[in-house]
Amino acid sequence: MKSFVSQGRCIESIHYMVKMSENIEKMEAMVKAGEYFIVSRPRQFGKTTTLYSLAQVLSKEYIIINMDMIDLDHEAFSSGRAFSKAFCLQVMDHILERRESDLLLPDTVSDSIASIARGETTANLQQLFSLIRKWCRNSFKPVVLFIDEVDAAEGSDVFRDFLGKLRSAFIKRDPENMNITFQSVILAGVTDVEHLKSGIRPDDETRRRGSPWNIASNITIPMELPAKGVQQMLQEYKKDHGIRMNVKKVTDAIMKWTNGYPYLVSRICEILDTEMVPGRFKSLTKAWTTAGVDEAATKIVTEDSSLMSSLMGKINNDPALAQDLSDFLYKGKNISFSIDNERQRSFLLYGFARVSGARLMIANEIFRVRLCRKFDDDFHNKSPRDKAVWDAGEASKNKYVDPAGDLNVYRILEDFLSTFTRVRKISALPDEEAQENEFIEDVGCRQFLLYLTPIINGAGTYSIEEQTLDRRRMDVVIHYHGKRYILEIKIWHGAKYNSDGEEQLRGYLDYFNLNVGYMLTFSFNKHKKVGIDTHTIDGRILHEAIV
Repeated sequence: MKSFVSQGRCIESIHYMVKMSENIEKMEAMVKAGEYFIVSRPRQFGKTTTLYSLAQVLSKEYIIINMDMIDLDHEAFSSGRAFSKAFCLQVMDHILERRESDLLLPDTVSDSIASIARGETTANLQQLFSLIRKWCRNSFKPVVLFIDEVDAAEGSDVFRDFLGKLRSAFIKRDPENMNITFQSVILAGVTDVEHLKSGIRPDDETRRRGSPWNIASNITIPMELPAKGVQQMLQEYKKDHGIRMNVKKVTDAIMKWTNGYPYLVSRICEILDTEMVPGRFKSLTKAWTTAGVDEAATKIVTEDSSLMSSLMGKINNDPALAQDLSDFLYKGKNISFSIDNERQRSFLLYGFARVSGARLMIANEIFRVRLCRKFDDDFHNKSPRDKAVWDAGEASKNKYVDPAGDLNVYRILEDFLSTFTRVRKISALPDEEAQENEFIEDVGCRQFLLYLTPIINGAGTYSIEEQTLDRRRMDVVIHYHGKRYILEIKIWHGAKYNSDGEEQLRGYLDYFNLNVGYMLTFSFNKHKKVGIDTHTIDGRILHEAIV
């Protein structure tokens, strides 16, 4: 029976996977047209799986050579001759894997490539490309070159020169001489080839600004997994295992957390299939629910995976990036996307962000929650006030869970009101004094989330509804032991705005089929009544805490 896999390449015969046939067909058409292109996507975005599937389709009409830069050692990038040897070694290794190896290389070429690979002779890059030209001219099929993990070559002058030779040969092609070089070259990695120039020697600014690869297309085919494809995959799984599953609801829940990020989709499915039964759920039918998806997503948020470690490492090494992401999360700051903004392009390359309606947005809800957790940790270690809020939540966390395992959000709000009032009297840091004079709306939101985080750590998490991220309101969904609690955090801006907020919250309660909702309102009205007011609206109970 098939399984889910979140690490490495997905193989259709043994793994459940979303079939991306349309993407493969579009790429196949690009190869047929003789295009050179770049598949530049964040880590674990299905690049290798896509290239493997494409190679399988192309192998009937083309000779496919796969070159993986991560397989090359440091010495391979030390000189053009060393790189030529490494290239020939990979060609020979690939050919020996094929049954009809004698048909893949013309006799006039095979001896030379084998000799270079064995180190019996050497060849600089110019000599290597002369050999490639002879190979392609005499090959019985057009040759397509795949180069995966180009990030491993970042900063290499030799690899840059290799790309320059590919570019030169590409430009010299014409309809009568298409076979003077590779039919198509496909590069894949996180770093697009434009960024490879950043590794050129600091004293060589002319070369730094130039690009050896301006003849290639940055592929615009979406590689996020579509909801329809995820649904078909889950239908196959449901049939194989003979379980009951509302495939549409489960798919919607997965997409809400992941936005189709391939690794995250696969990891959620992998957890539900292998890690939730019998520990958390009694059966696969019980696990494959929206509650199960929420628990799997919460588990991913807390995992020390290579993907999360890579993303957090980028933030730790770039304070400006950290500040921009914090503004995204807590202030709802709108950032218009500009293709010429290098930092914004980095957001996309590393997977933090996506573009929606010409605006930058956090890429998916799992990343949003993980980032919130990181910044919560950072904040509570920086400010006396934030630390006091965190410590208060940490000290009281055991009293907020009832015997049935449900979270007592009413009591959390009740205690937060007194904590917030007390904490505002603590001496402020200089930057916080300015905030006292003109209350910044994200401060109250952030401090409640700081209070909440240690309470639910280990058993739950929270997410922020993206469409409410503005300077007036933040809707938070608390996920705890498979249950949801909806909370709206806002500043008091008058009765009409408050009524609109209640309607918004009621809509969320309807969507999640919940009867109770919560509001936290920061009010500067001198006649306000501090405390919790409970009332009903259309049969739903709303607890509003006012501070």
